[in-house]
Amino acid sequence: DEGRLIAETLSGHSQDRLMNDEVGVDDEASAEALAGARAKGLISGDHVLTAFARTSSGAVYEPVARAFGGLGWTVLVHEPTAQSESDLLVFDQIVTALRQWRLMLALILAGILAACLLTAAGLAARQRGSGDEA
Repeated sequence: DEGRLIAETLSGHSQDRLMNDEVGVDDEASAEALAGARAKGLISGDHVLTAFARTSSGAVYEPVARAFGGLGWTVLVHEPTAQSESDLLVFDQIVTALRQWRLMLALILAGILAACLLTAAGLAARQRGSGDEA
């Protein structure tokens, strides 16, 4: 029947929750996944990512079993995004550090270029001065 749980890792497959008409989906993302028309997808919620996929409809089985309308199951997987958010925070810190190093490297290279130009200008001036004395 639509909405009944046949497996639930969150509760450790608690027998009082499985295949119980009184127990349904507990969150908006699950309800959206069950009510939607898409065959599969991702729904981002409040610190939880819900992935869902529906089993094939009867049209897929029609060539071999005309009376079979499909299972009508929807697989839902809820994954807390705390780990993903933590990974993204670390990634953001790395990007920030790289930007800072890139700026520092640009400043160092600009300093080296300025020193080279000043040295070249000084050497050229000396060369002209020594050429005038000869």
